[in-house]
Amino acid sequence: MKIDGRWEGKLLDMSGLVALVTARLKEKNDAITGDFSVFFLSPAGDGCGKTIKRLAQTGPVSGKIDRKTNRIQLSHKLTIEGIPGELAFVGSITEADPHAISAIYGYYEVVEGAVPLTIEGGTCLLWLYRYTQKGEN
Repeated sequence: MKIDGRWEGKLLDMSGLVALVTARLKEKNDAITGDFSVFFLSPAGDGCGKTIKRLAQTGPVSGKIDRKTNRIQLSHKLTIEGIPGELAFVGSITEADPHAISAIYGYYEVVEGAVPLTIEGGTCLLWLYRYTQKGEN
């Protein structure tokens, strides 16, 4: 299945945080590299029902894919409020017809030994769409 491209999706943390996730991934010889960005979503609090999108994190991501099982492992070193840490994501890639080429779904967690962060771990679902607004993929 295709890995290369711009992936878009959502993250739901056990702490209650919801975020939009965008990742640009490339695969070569089962090694995955790329970058990602996370935008936390929060109600505006003005009673108008709007949602505020706040950039929370950007940075490089690396990992690998097992083509026999379609399992993906990704890792990201990050800093939140000056505190270093690392997130690990384990998921599966599957076909996502008709609206997308592929989907990655799985869970993430703060890697053991990292300083506790404001996130606790949770689930993430990403789609590789056939076409993006800019005509990519």
